[in-house]
Amino acid sequence: MKNMDYNTIGKRYIDIVKEDPEKYYEDYKKLLAKVAKSTAKYKGEPVPAIYQPFFVSEEDEETFKYISDMMMRISDKITKAYVAISAFRNTFDFDNKMKQLLIHKPLLATFVPICRYDIFYKSRDEFKFCELNTDGSSAMNEDNEVAPFMLELEAMKEMEKRYGYEFSYYELFDSWVDEFKELYKETTGKEDFNLAIVDIMESASHEEFEKFKKAFEKKGIKTIICDVRDIKRKDGHIYAGDFRIDAVYRRLVTFEAVQHWDEIQEFIDGYLNDEFVMIGSFKSQVMHDKRIFIKLFEDRVKKFLSKDELEFIEKHIPYTAMLTSETFDEVLKNKDKYIIKPVDNNASKGVYVGKDHSKKEFEAILKKFVGTGYIYQEYIEPYKRDVILFDEKGNLEVKKLKSIVGLFIYNKKFKGLYTRYGEENIISSLHQYYLGVNIKAKES
Repeated sequence: MKNMDYNTIGKRYIDIVKEDPEKYYEDYKKLLAKVAKSTAKYKGEPVPAIYQPFFVSEEDEETFKYISDMMMRISDKITKAYVAISAFRNTFDFDNKMKQLLIHKPLLATFVPICRYDIFYKSRDEFKFCELNTDGSSAMNEDNEVAPFMLELEAMKEMEKRYGYEFSYYELFDSWVDEFKELYKETTGKEDFNLAIVDIMESASHEEFEKFKKAFEKKGIKTIICDVRDIKRKDGHIYAGDFRIDAVYRRLVTFEAVQHWDEIQEFIDGYLNDEFVMIGSFKSQVMHDKRIFIKLFEDRVKKFLSKDELEFIEKHIPYTAMLTSETFDEVLKNKDKYIIKPVDNNASKGVYVGKDHSKKEFEAILKKFVGTGYIYQEYIEPYKRDVILFDEKGNLEVKKLKSIVGLFIYNKKFKGLYTRYGEENIISSLHQYYLGVNIKAKES
């Protein structure tokens, strides 16, 4: 594994680019032109691509598999306990509509068939979890659309020539189709089905949905993209127009299902009556809700988990508690130690870092959200990596940027990554960020 850690690979890449910044800036402009013409969009705009990939060594990949395996073991055990033990289930503060969705035993046995678990990552020993995304996990297209362009960069070709690296990327579409088909077959014994990719379309990642649709159709699966509000029940099945739906790839996040409850009643009734196979079921909400980080530290949970799982939680899950009138003073007094978040939202909406605000500002923020379903959490300083940035005039700068790495896990198997860089204390699409396209580096 010598010369295969991220810092060594990254330094070699940076040194190559620094040898001829003008040449590589021209190459970077070609990259931006390709991205602009691609489907790699966020809110209609090209994703913020940079000239340097996020290199993943063979050792890193083994670590990501280890993290994924461990968290899926924990996810399964916690969700199983929620389903089986009413006393444990009643400690979760879900409303009645949410409970109705979570209590139902669906056709699919797998609790979390797809997820993106986000971590602050440095090495096997040094990483911390940020959040767990289950239902609605997204951003496959941002990485996969740009990754082939990265392999064509002049600097990457020079890396291969000079050091003999073999570069490749994580394929995130066909791999999900294969796992989806396997899950459907395990559930029904059948291989053929009609599929609907469903969401509230105002929230949908349209380019990504289209790419998934093509991937399913390439494997012989008739597929539509459907607003969940348009689904109707008939003769023991659900339909979108005249299209009978046997399976649903749910991109609809659970909190939006509850928000639109009356508008999607036929879909919900079809789910509760097992009229289709939904991958994944609403039970994934147990791990998706940010209060799960509180649950993982409760004494009652220790009886569900093994010694190594408990040690993993202790080392890698940040301390988390509810923001209440009782905890208000602690959070304000030690504001630089904490970040506050809503228990269920996405894209870092409503997230505030204490150190980003004066005491007076943060006090006003806390007063606004105390007792409204917010958690406070140990703030984890993201690990920094040296990254090449070009300005609009072609000037090269090597910056230490913070990073967050999302682990895509399909059917309990690690499949790939979604990495973002940023300079601020929150790294997300709501704040200035850069896409770190994930490239596997193998020693030849």
